[in-house]
Amino acid sequence: MRIRFVRSYSRQRAQLIIRNSRDVPTGSCGGGMATDGYVRPHAYLNILHGSAKDGMRCSVYAQTLVVAHELGHVLGFAHDDARCWVMNSTFLEGYAPAECVGAEGLEPHRGSWDCRLLERIDVVRAAHRYGGTIKPRPAEQWCDFVPRMAAPTITATWDPVEGRAHLTIRRPASVPLPAFLLAEDRHPELYDLISSAACHPDPPTEPEMAALVRSHLWTVAAGGDELRSDASMAPGSHWCWTVWARDALGRATAAATAELDVPAETPVE
Repeated sequence: MRIRFVRSYSRQRAQLIIRNSRDVPTGSCGGGMATDGYVRPHAYLNILHGSAKDGMRCSVYAQTLVVAHELGHVLGFAHDDARCWVMNSTFLEGYAPAECVGAEGLEPHRGSWDCRLLERIDVVRAAHRYGGTIKPRPAEQWCDFVPRMAAPTITATWDPVEGRAHLTIRRPASVPLPAFLLAEDRHPELYDLISSAACHPDPPTEPEMAALVRSHLWTVAAGGDELRSDASMAPGSHWCWTVWARDALGRATAAATAELDVPAETPVE
């Protein structure tokens, strides 16, 4: 759009002052306040920097969203909760404007944030008011600020003496979580295992299949081998075990599978 924010090295000549201030509606980080449009001698934008103990709302990601929102006020835009755009009146826990989160809520987006910042409606309204060219928006709305955990590995071997399969599941390395993710945001790391005649490269969503999934806490450190056995297969069958790990945010990794042909029973003479 035909307006630019340019850093000024003179407070007296600045048209907009952005400051770290407790003068925000909530009195704590996660909120901001700005003038409604440009006012003389200068407009202002307040945002309160917090610390890690204040949680996601005080992260650089949440505060980036807040500053983008408050700059919208400086440009003359009011709150609007009729659709997804940066001028929503509230942000959900600092992850995204409230109307930009779907019916599934934040749970699928833990460890991510709304990095697109501006929706098409934001740019259209700004260009209509100030002029300019509407460019295609980035396709990706959600960006990870916590990297994804690698998938576990699994192997299966048949023990003819015991008549069962032995599984070896290698635990992947944990991903470090930033300090601003508080205890209530963290989950115990575990792995999900499903045993069936067919492999499931994705976590099953059908209720009857999901009921077959068993979740287990790891008993080994990262890089260690979790050992399990399974004797539930019918003789002469083909069997598959699918496993995926869940990180400390509850996010599932890609799945790993191991297949085995179970020998048929040998008749006793």
